[in-house]
Amino acid sequence: MKTIKLIVTFALLLVCSVAIAQSGFVRGDKVIFEDNLVNETVGKSPTKWTTGGGGKAEITQANGEKVIWFPVSGTTIEATLKTSNNYLPENFTIECDFTGSQDEHGEWSFSLNHPDGGEYQRMGIKFRNNRFNLLWAGKEGIKSSSGAVDLLRTGWNRLALSYNNGDLQIFVNGKRIVNLSGVQPSQTFTLSAFYHKEAPKNLLLRNIRICSIKSTMPTNTKSTFVSGSVIIFEDNFANEKAEAAPSKWNMQMGKAKIARLNNENVLSFPESDIITPAMNSKNYLPDNYTIELEFYAPKDKIGKLVFSLKEANKDNDVTGIGWSNIVGSMSSKTTPISIGWKTNFGEVLNNSNVFADLSKEGWHRLAVSCNQGVLNVYIDGVNVHQVGNVAKAGWFSAGVLPMEKTGFYLRNVLIAK
Repeated sequence: MKTIKLIVTFALLLVCSVAIAQSGFVRGDKVIFEDNLVNETVGKSPTKWTTGGGGKAEITQANGEKVIWFPVSGTTIEATLKTSNNYLPENFTIECDFTGSQDEHGEWSFSLNHPDGGEYQRMGIKFRNNRFNLLWAGKEGIKSSSGAVDLLRTGWNRLALSYNNGDLQIFVNGKRIVNLSGVQPSQTFTLSAFYHKEAPKNLLLRNIRICSIKSTMPTNTKSTFVSGSVIIFEDNFANEKAEAAPSKWNMQMGKAKIARLNNENVLSFPESDIITPAMNSKNYLPDNYTIELEFYAPKDKIGKLVFSLKEANKDNDVTGIGWSNIVGSMSSKTTPISIGWKTNFGEVLNNSNVFADLSKEGWHRLAVSCNQGVLNVYIDGVNVHQVGNVAKAGWFSAGVLPMEKTGFYLRNVLIAK
């Protein structure tokens, strides 16, 4: 099979278009690299990245937020998570936010590579002037394509990439622009910024995340969940201290605390505990939003997990999602889920005919989306509930109502617009 030598300044003239489809992106289940740049120093190089020869990346501020800036055209950076030339898992997802270029010469390049005596490109996609150019290595050799993409030139754009058993999907701002099969596996990830004038401060990068995908996880084509593109709240508990109260959360009830589970920080619910993100008000959810989190479901504890969407500035539930972990019930592949909601017309309804496969002890993923009053609930990538005309929510809470000391845990919470 042919391979492609990574050339940082390559220009692609491609003719085969790829149609844009609605997003079905599903984030991987385990975070292996994440950088929100919060602990970085302005004016210094980002500590979690290595820079290619002759290039330069620097931390700057945009609207009070720390971001990565590229003061030297052609700079290539790579996450420093690697201990060898083979750090990407077999199946993975990659996400980041990047600004559009106000200069028609500005260009972004994202590459998946295979180190075979050097950096050889398995996939390269470039964005410039609302166009993308794609080059990839398939089983039959090198292929290329190009097409249109809706990029914001004066704001943030969201890139989400999924590689699962040879299937490559790329999403920009919630729309799928690439859907390929038979793409050869990669082991490294790099990104570059280019321009032809004096260094503009509008080529910026933030919120980079790389996750692994379980081999049993459903492929992205089987889910219609779309992660929000503008992050409102995010907490992976990485910088917290064990046994301390979580710094980004308010306690409504109980004593939730940070615990160590399998060498990572997680949020533990030792008794009857209800928590909510520590925001400036109880009206931070926009009209359209997504909520994602992972919860640990033990088999040997008794209790009830509860997730609630609340009315703005009030304690009334707009939507409640919960299920009981009664001894023995989790061994079933049809665990009953209780979902209740309030409509725009003031009606209070519930759906008791919802089930999910929570038979495996360990981490499971809950994802909720509300878009124009349509509420969707996903568990482990499966859409278990959809309903319209749901009343608007203002804030969110999560917790446990146990019947004994619990073993429930939470991690990787993300709320986005």
